[in-house]
Amino acid sequence: MNITFLGTGAGKPSLQRNVTSNVLDLTKERQEMWLFDCGEATSHQIQRLQRKESKEQSPLPNITLPKISKIFITHLHGDHIFGLFGFLTSRSMSGSKKPLTLYGPKGIKKILDVVIETTESFMMFPFEIIELTANDDPSQPFLVFEDETFKVTAIELQHRVQSFAYRIEEKDSIGKLDVNALHQIGVHDHAIYQQLKDQQIVTLDNGKILQPKDYLKDPQKGKTVVIFGDTYPCKNAVTIAQNADFILHEATYSQEFEVLALERAHSTTLQTATTAKNANVKKLYFTHISSRYFHKEDQDKLIFECRTIFPESYITQDLMRIEI
Repeated sequence: MNITFLGTGAGKPSLQRNVTSNVLDLTKERQEMWLFDCGEATSHQIQRLQRKESKEQSPLPNITLPKISKIFITHLHGDHIFGLFGFLTSRSMSGSKKPLTLYGPKGIKKILDVVIETTESFMMFPFEIIELTANDDPSQPFLVFEDETFKVTAIELQHRVQSFAYRIEEKDSIGKLDVNALHQIGVHDHAIYQQLKDQQIVTLDNGKILQPKDYLKDPQKGKTVVIFGDTYPCKNAVTIAQNADFILHEATYSQEFEVLALERAHSTTLQTATTAKNANVKKLYFTHISSRYFHKEDQDKLIFECRTIFPESYITQDLMRIEI
C-alpha cells in the first residue's frame, strides 16, 4: 500500500504546488487504485508522474485513469473538485469500460449532473455516485464501504461546508502457511495447503488430523490510513484518527496565523500535530499548504513547528510517493 500526493497546495494552484488530490495505490492488495479529492489539473499531474517515473524507471505500477476504481471527495470546495469534470471525461475518452464509484457529500451528484448535461458529456463506463449520509450520532464514524479486505468509514469535520475524513482500514490477513512443516510430515498436496489456508481441518489418509492453527503463522495486521478534508481542530478528528498508522491532514498555516485559520476554518501546524498526538497515530503527513510558504526555509519552519508537538511529522510535496 502506498500513497501519491498529486496536489498539496491550498486554495489555488501555484508553480510549486497543485491543489488537492491523492492516490492510494492498492494494486498489491486488490488490483486497483483509489483517488481522494480531485482538484483541477489532477489528470495532468498523473501524466507528469508517468513521465517522471519513466525516466527514473520506477518499479511501482503507473497511475492511470482506468486503474482508479473509486473516488472519495472530502468536501465540495473548488480546490478539491474542479478536476473531476476533466478526469471523468478523459477516463471515458480513454475507452475504459471499468466501473467507477464516487463517494462524496450531498450535492456532488447535482453538480456532476448539471456539468455533464450542459456540456453534453457522457460516461462510457458504469458510473455510480453515492452521497454520504452521516449517523444520527455525528460524533461517531459511519460506514461508507466494506468488503472482505477493506473497510472505509467517515466522520464529519468542522469546516465552512460539510467536510469528511475517511478512515481506510485494511483487514487482518491470515498468516502464511508453514509449508516446510508440512513437508516434514510428508504433506505435498496443494489441495491440502488450500484447505488449511481456508481454515479447514484436514484429515489425512493415515488418520492424522491437521489443525489450521498449527500450520499457519501469526496473522498479518492490516494498515490503517486516515485522509482528512479541510477542518478546524475538533473532537471528531481525533476520533476518526485513533491509533492509525498514517494520517494525511491539512496544516494550511503556521501557528502565527491561528486567528486567520479560525476565520477560515483551517488548521495550523501546532493544531494538526496536536490532533496526531492526541489520536496516538504513528505518522503524520501534512498537506494543503498555503502558497505563502514558497521558500524552503518557510517550509522548514512548518516542519519544525509540527515536530515540537509530534516528532513523526512530515511535509508533503507534489508527486511525492510514500509506502504506508
